[in-house]
Amino acid sequence: MITVSIEAVRLLLGGLCFSPAIVDAFGGDELEGEKEETRDDDDVVEMAKNGDEIRDKVNRQQDVADRQPQQHPRQPPHTRIAQDQPVDGKLLLELATKFLQTIPHGSSHLFAASPQGHLREPRREEYGPGVAKGLDATGGVDMKNVLGVSLGDSARDFEASVELLGHDVNLRRVGTDGDIDRYVELLKENDGKVDAFGFGGFDVYVRSAGRKYAFRASKKILRGIEKTPVLDGSGVKNTLERAAIVYLQEKGIVDFAGTNSLLVCGVDRFGMAEALAAQGGPVVYGDLMFGLGIPIAFRSLGTLRFAARLILPIAVQLPIDWLYPTGDKQKQIVPKFGKYYAWADNVCGDGHYIRRHVPGDMTGKTIITNTTTKKDVELYRERGVTRLVTTTPSFNGRSPGTNIFEAAIVAAMEKDPAEITDEDYDQVLNEIGWKPTITELDGDTQ
Repeated sequence: MITVSIEAVRLLLGGLCFSPAIVDAFGGDELEGEKEETRDDDDVVEMAKNGDEIRDKVNRQQDVADRQPQQHPRQPPHTRIAQDQPVDGKLLLELATKFLQTIPHGSSHLFAASPQGHLREPRREEYGPGVAKGLDATGGVDMKNVLGVSLGDSARDFEASVELLGHDVNLRRVGTDGDIDRYVELLKENDGKVDAFGFGGFDVYVRSAGRKYAFRASKKILRGIEKTPVLDGSGVKNTLERAAIVYLQEKGIVDFAGTNSLLVCGVDRFGMAEALAAQGGPVVYGDLMFGLGIPIAFRSLGTLRFAARLILPIAVQLPIDWLYPTGDKQKQIVPKFGKYYAWADNVCGDGHYIRRHVPGDMTGKTIITNTTTKKDVELYRERGVTRLVTTTPSFNGRSPGTNIFEAAIVAAMEKDPAEITDEDYDQVLNEIGWKPTITELDGDTQ
């Protein structure tokens, strides 16, 4: 097995994206010096239809490995990329090299036709299918208990009780400061004892253009969790955050059509990505910048979809902390990509990504996010942010992550998460009278 570093992977993926044909098709631009888009979204999507070969390769590799006996020298995929183990660099190198070899210089046709590939859906036994019965301390059934476990900073922990759909729901968040062993231990200790888990600090999977890409590291963490459902916020993100953008536009609070918006990661929030694009204003999608540190921005939803199909099959094989700030990294601010913060009137998306690289001057800007604390609010106020919009409700000054909010909804609905549709989430939001929390940082909360 070849051990590779995050810098090597960034170089490989960056090489793909900086290839003349890739940059031409993406309409992407480097950090220093912009390039004009040369293709519209329809062209990019049409080319992306033939870009499934890499997913086929990854799935074949995974299926073959899954069938190997445990004593085989090659480790099974669920243990191969644990935090303290090397990544299968040989596979990454092979995939990246194959892509580079198939891209003719200056050609707009990136791939020859290939058989349609399909990402294997997560098996239910890997994610905990059932809904545990909610029991309070006295054995009653009215109290629902939600435990949000996060790889993030334990200083952000909180506990709150809310009434939701006729139930009292106790919400508790526990951060493990990046300790994956402790994360797994908390899940196993409480499996069957709480009504729903919030999977915080990362995602189980991300969506793009109707496909789900499961993170291998997350699948390993969740193996053996069978009684209590695990929610990473994906269902709420696709509904609540889409609705938040529409609400802000319709109420005249934010004019997305006439202002510039930076979405720090679109594949993590595809509902928000699609809603922003639908408003008609300029949008920059910062997935490669904030997720992998590669200085390329995407300027259309079509290019984001194409990039996702190209990059995600590789990215989901990587360790968690290569992709997302965990533990102490959530306390650190490393100003970066200032050009795009300065360009944007609205900075949207994951709160940790936004905070991680926020510059010193954010005068006059609107931030649309969640997972905020009182300290975050003060930080943004000090840096000149005019308005903070949180898409999840605020509990004692704390806006929880979408994973905890979704877990609360699932617990209160008493329904198998696999049976809950986007329409169900929309109905719940209407029933509870949901609307985004708007805080004018030089005024009051609406």
